[in-house]
Amino acid sequence: MNTAYQCIILLTCIANCTSQIVDCRCLKTSRSVKLAQVADFREYNPRPYCNKKEVIIMLKDGTSSCLDPNTNYTQALLRTIKMQKKKLLAERMNAKNSRTKTDTVSAKVSATVSATVSDTVSATVSDTVLVTASDSVSATTSSTLP
Repeated sequence: MNTAYQCIILLTCIANCTSQIVDCRCLKTSRSVKLAQVADFREYNPRPYCNKKEVIIMLKDGTSSCLDPNTNYTQALLRTIKMQKKKLLAERMNAKNSRTKTDTVSAKVSATVSATVSDTVSATVSDTVLVTASDSVSATTSSTLP
């Protein structure tokens, strides 16, 4: 009986090792989709449980479609989508950098204006205090003089 179990286990192991268990996401592929309908894509390289490359396109209506990764259409579509994403990312980075530069320039201008206004106000107040003090000294002096 023990030998029978060993044979069954051995045969099961051989069957599992020699059979290709395919657990791919794409069982059926399309040849093309309209670029205007594409929202995003995912590219899957061969994995232990799926021995083929897969390209899954998510459409704007919420559905997904598998494309044959070996066709020229799919390769051109992926290049186009990647270029569009890079361009969009670059535009966002430029907008962010220009906002940061504008904020930095605004902060510098604001600090300079504040310092200039502060210096001007301080100088004006000091001059006013000096003039007021000298006027009061001369008024005191002239009233004490015979």
